[in-house]
Amino acid sequence: MRSYIQSGGVSRNGSYFDVGDFSLYVKEYVKYSPLTERDLEVMPYIYLFQLAQSSYGYKEYLVTKTENKEALLDFGFWRTDICREIYKKASDISAALLQGERKHGNLGCI
Repeated sequence: MRSYIQSGGVSRNGSYFDVGDFSLYVKEYVKYSPLTERDLEVMPYIYLFQLAQSSYGYKEYLVTKTENKEALLDFGFWRTDICREIYKKASDISAALLQGERKHGNLGCI
């Protein structure tokens, strides 16, 4: 999920996450690295956990004396918006990935 989001899957100006696009992204990904059904099911929840663990952006904003403090704060807000978007859509993401796996047969799953 991280590579999809960082490659433009989520806009910094609106944290838009397209479940269908992401499903296609995963379909392409599994051509190179297999995933299990469980991987697909828990993917959004694991990503949320990873994001929730990171305070990058906010902490640096508070302790740095750099001129780009606004950029750090913007990044922190951007990441928080991504968390909100993924949290709202987590069950839909899991369902879409599992449905895609079942519909297209083996998506490279082990």
